Amino acid sequence: MRSTKLLVIGVTCLCVLTSGCSKDGPTDPTEVAEVTTSGMTFLPFELTVSVGTTVKFNIFGDVIEGHDVTFQNVAGAPASIPVTKNAVVERKFNAKGTFPYDCFTHPGMSGRIVVQ
Repeated sequence: MRSTKLLVIGVTCLCVLTSGCSKDGPTDPTEVAEVTTSGMTFLPFELTVSVGTTVKFNIFGDVIEGHDVTFQNVAGAPASIPVTKNAVVERKFNAKGTFPYDCFTHPGMSGRIVVQ
């Protein structure tokens, strides 16, 4: 009897731990997703999240001039992030859509957030 209860508890915990997650990013809007700068690249290039998710942009590295995150003029896009270095800046995505962004400090450095 005791082992049955432990098994049920174990299965319940596993379901709780795995729900609200996807291979691309969180599906629970209370969660936080992350984009990191790596040299002249945003990782991941594309991140899929749910409406209401906060995305942390981890802007670190040995780039002297820093990076900006400039969202294209798409309805529902959050405010762009000015040139920043060695900081974490959060933006909340409250609308469905695809939100491309670029680092204008480094041409060719881009990414996108897909909100479902």
